[in-house]
Amino acid sequence: MRRMPVLRRLPLGDLDRLVSRSRLRRFRAGECLIEEGRRGDEVFLIVEGHVSVHRQLSKREQSVIATRSEGDWVGEMALIEDLPRSASVSAESDAQVLSIPRDAFLEVVTGNSAAAVDLLRAVSARLRESGAAQLEILRGKNELLLKSNRRLSRENRLLRGELD
Repeated sequence: MRRMPVLRRLPLGDLDRLVSRSRLRRFRAGECLIEEGRRGDEVFLIVEGHVSVHRQLSKREQSVIATRSEGDWVGEMALIEDLPRSASVSAESDAQVLSIPRDAFLEVVTGNSAAAVDLLRAVSARLRESGAAQLEILRGKNELLLKSNRRLSRENRLLRGELD
């Protein structure tokens, strides 16, 4: 737990209190830890395995924003704002995670100014990472639209030539 930036500055007593209010959970590969659109009521510390963070682009299409592994945590975005989750998290492999209740995490972390600053840094880094991933997706979609537009323009010219 000391590997997590937000938790490494916590006094051992606070860390013990946080762990005592948490529970260990197991997820099989493909299982959903966090569902997009639902309220964030817990934070997960990945003890073992890998997870992917993804957003639903359409009913059939989703985009992987990031991957997380042992010693990392997911669900932090819901700590700052009390809004529905903006992304889903699924286990890429069998995973074991420590499920930390949102209120317990906020109580312990915000009671320690160094940990609170680390939390804000981590959240802002994740926002930048998420924004970069979304920009990459948009670039790909823009390239696809440009190619389709060129193809349709060529097709249109050919059809007009045949009609003339």
